[in-house]
Amino acid sequence: MRRGFASTGIQLQQQEEKAEDEQDTKGPATVHALSLPETLEYHGTPSVPTVPDDASIFKKAVLWMGGYYSKQSTYMRAAGELNVCIKEQSLNPALFQELEVPNDFQHTHALLCLHVWLIIKRLSLEGKPGKRISQIMYDNFQDDVEHMVREAGVQVRLQKHLTELEKQFYGSSAAYDKALDASSQETLAAALHRNVYQQDPAKKNASKKMETYVLRAMASLSKTPSDIVLKGQIRFSK
Repeated sequence: MRRGFASTGIQLQQQEEKAEDEQDTKGPATVHALSLPETLEYHGTPSVPTVPDDASIFKKAVLWMGGYYSKQSTYMRAAGELNVCIKEQSLNPALFQELEVPNDFQHTHALLCLHVWLIIKRLSLEGKPGKRISQIMYDNFQDDVEHMVREAGVQVRLQKHLTELEKQFYGSSAAYDKALDASSQETLAAALHRNVYQQDPAKKNASKKMETYVLRAMASLSKTPSDIVLKGQIRFSK
């Protein structure tokens, strides 16, 4: 029996109660670690250009003939929005500071992988549309990773580096999935300590805070309606 999105609330509540007890002697709690799960529906302006509902019939007809309203185009826009959501959160300096993540390439990539996994896991509950959007989103993610590697100055044996980074994504995703299995002997915090914090002994407490953050994100994603997720109209809590 797996601990999926629906069952993270109980575990999250236990984490929060424990953290609240600890905070009695440590001062105010941080936002990411202790705030309650809420829907991640985003009401702001979409990052990917869309046609307003009040557009003229003529304009909509032209766009329809051009394929704007096709399933593939709809999936691509949703995937684009989700990629923006992932990058905004994973590259947020406040997140690095609060969860004590070193701000370098390897740790940034680990955070990106974590948030891609969170979104793909949620999309897996949405049948064929979710699967199609996941694939497009993942391809966009890999394009972003290649751009990051080139910006880091890697020119020689580029494909080898990209292959290694892709292995890291699949390896960390498998570790997180396994940690959520009720029969697993490794906690999610341990999996995060190994994959995000690279087993730094000084980051064990940070990995527990990260575990609470991830469980909260999962619970929030579970509260977000399917139609909103499939449109990519979500943003992680700041």
